[in-house]
Amino acid sequence: MTKTTNGGDITATTAKTMLTVNEASKFLGMSKAYLYKLTSQRKIKHYKPGGKTLYFKAEDLLEYMTSNPIATMAEIEDRAERMLGKGA
Repeated sequence: MTKTTNGGDITATTAKTMLTVNEASKFLGMSKAYLYKLTSQRKIKHYKPGGKTLYFKAEDLLEYMTSNPIATMAEIEDRAERMLGKGA
């Protein structure tokens, strides 16, 4: 069983397609206040059927979590070698 940063079960959470604010904040390991801030800044995809209650797709949350990968030193070195023409 895979756990989120706060101990929740990722498998159980992602099995559900749409998540509430409470579920999404637990899944992401962040406060509801910060999640609301991200929605107001339009930095995280969300849905408001009827214009009031917020919902999130689990796949959108996973996409958000993986949106800014940090390259390893090996990847950086490989890119540098390719740019300098040494990788060919």
